[in-house]
Amino acid sequence: MSEAMFGMAGKDFVILAADQQAAFSIIRIKNDADKIWQIEDKLFACTGPPADTSNFCEYLDKNIKLHTLRTGLSLSTKACANYTRNELAAALRKGPYNVDLLVAGCDANGPALYFLDLYASLEKVNKGAHGYGAMFTLGLMDRYWKPDLTSVVVAVGVVVVVVVVVAVVFAVVIAVVAAAVGLLVRWSLSVSLVLLFVASVSLWLLFFVLILVLKKGPSKRKDNICRCCGYLFVRCSILCLVVLLVLLVLLVCLFVCFLFVCLFVCQFVGLSFM
Repeated sequence: MSEAMFGMAGKDFVILAADQQAAFSIIRIKNDADKIWQIEDKLFACTGPPADTSNFCEYLDKNIKLHTLRTGLSLSTKACANYTRNELAAALRKGPYNVDLLVAGCDANGPALYFLDLYASLEKVNKGAHGYGAMFTLGLMDRYWKPDLTSVVVAVGVVVVVVVVVAVVFAVVIAVVAAAVGLLVRWSLSVSLVLLFVASVSLWLLFFVLILVLKKGPSKRKDNICRCCGYLFVRCSILCLVVLLVLLVLLVCLFVCFLFVCLFVCQFVGLSFM
């Protein structure tokens, strides 16, 4: 299978991801195929031939909803995974489904992720993957996944990236607009430097505030978030330096062009600097 699908469960979340290509032999039929199905409040990521995945997931959807209507009770994540396994096992000697699945959900027992293959094997895992993408993602998840990984790390990363990117983009816009309309180059460069400095200081402040806020919490959680912030800080600092260099080169080029235009205009109107 030329597909990629993976998922992981943390302390307070579970996440699934999958590609969106549908292929027939060597032909890619479409690029927007949805391979993650939402059945009630559970997620089923299914990979395999499009016919088998569609038929099997629709079958699961209708039967799980029928069970809820009949009993008035919603199946837990574990119950959904075991029901899926039983259906795969029952179909093995009749008309087997060539599908691999990841079943994810959050219920009273917390977040859970289950790994199933086409031979009806079932295992509760913290991380799992199917397809050719599993050859790469499993090693990465084994290295970076932590038992106390929480959604806070993801939120912190988003906040840090947004703060830095907004500051850098704003600095670029100010510098380019100022130089384009013929304002003082020194002024536009100063604004860019100030905004980049503010972005870096904001990143450092956010980093240390998180350390202080989580100082009373579990040490492992604090270490994970600090490590994440430090990694993002290094990457964002490199981005700021690259943008600063690009700004300097751009402003120098604009300044040189401005000088040439001034000289040309002066010569055209008959003025002289001598």
